[in-house]
Amino acid sequence: MTSFILECVPGENGGLRQIFHLEVYNIEKEHLQANVTSREEPVFAVENLPHDTAFMLNVFSSNSKGRSDSITLRTATSAYAAKHTTNGKN
Repeated sequence: MTSFILECVPGENGGLRQIFHLEVYNIEKEHLQANVTSREEPVFAVENLPHDTAFMLNVFSSNSKGRSDSITLRTATSAYAAKHTTNGKN
C-alpha cells in the first residue's frame, strides 16, 4: 500500500462553513509528507507515499472563527510486494 483514503464525520460547525485539513507527517524523516485540504467533505485521498513507512496524521477543521483541535492518527504503508517467479517446474 502506498496510498490511503481517510473519511471523517464532520463535527458541529456553529452555522459556519468548514474547511477540512489533513497533515501527513513521515515519522522516520520527521517532515511533512503531504498537506491536503477539502472544502466540501472531510474525505482525503493520499497517494504516492513511500513503501514501508510510518506516518502520523493530524486532522482538523477551520472556519472564519479559527481552527478546531486536531485528532492524531497513525498509519503505515506496506513493504514492497515480493516478486515470485518459477522456472516451470512444480
